Amino acid sequence: MEIDYIATGHYARIVKPSRKTGGRYLLRKGRDKDKDQSYFLYRLTQEQLSKTLFPLGNLTKKKVRKIAKKIGLTLQKKEIAKRFALFQTMTTRNLLKTTLKQLQEKEILLIRKAKC
Repeated sequence: MEIDYIATGHYARIVKPSRKTGGRYLLRKGRDKDKDQSYFLYRLTQEQLSKTLFPLGNLTKKKVRKIAKKIGLTLQKKEIAKRFALFQTMTTRNLLKTTLKQLQEKEILLIRKAKC
């Protein structure tokens, strides 16, 4: 799949290549020290980092909640967030197996039709 960029909701930051960085992208901790997720992303390659955006990286969780409330977004329930945290520790294969078991047949058909 050809993409220009992908944005994720991880609390991490990317420093773009420069002389200071030795011409490399650098992965940095998110501004919110309590929510930093850079440790989870350490395996991203230079190519992947070059196409990744972390719009929450310079924000605190408190600020994100304030923005979400202001624009009328519903905030996640803690149970959903905990379930997602569990998925982050699973291998891709196990994650897909678990997720696919929970999907209904029509949802699986939609996934098969999607272009990847």
